[in-house]
Amino acid sequence: LMKEWQTFRRQTNDYLAANAHSYGKHPSAEELKRSRDDVRNGRECLACCLRGAPSISDDAGFDFPLVAFTAIFGGPGIHGYGTYTVNGDIGTVVIEGEKGYGLEQILGKKSTSQLGVIPKQVRIVHNRKTQMARATMN
Repeated sequence: LMKEWQTFRRQTNDYLAANAHSYGKHPSAEELKRSRDDVRNGRECLACCLRGAPSISDDAGFDFPLVAFTAIFGGPGIHGYGTYTVNGDIGTVVIEGEKGYGLEQILGKKSTSQLGVIPKQVRIVHNRKTQMARATMN
């Protein structure tokens, strides 16, 4: 059990370290700008991933830098949007929500409505090593 816990902590720390610049108590103007840019880039990557979700093959994916991924999804755990789990180099986010509520929390109402379809569930699988992601919507 202790070995499992240590493995989980190591994997979690790797994900959280990607955005260490955004956790300071007294961030500089540069750190604040970088954090806002990380979130903006994350939202853009997610929207791109979702627009390609219906047609993408299992082997393909979209660029999704780890910094941008963790900026919008945080660390592994249960969140207001759904869940985020890590298994080795693979992070899986499941966004739940009737009428796209969970997705709206992340993308905003306008960007979510531009998808053309409001899914009940979105699943994003992210590979930390390749920094690629793919999404499916139900």
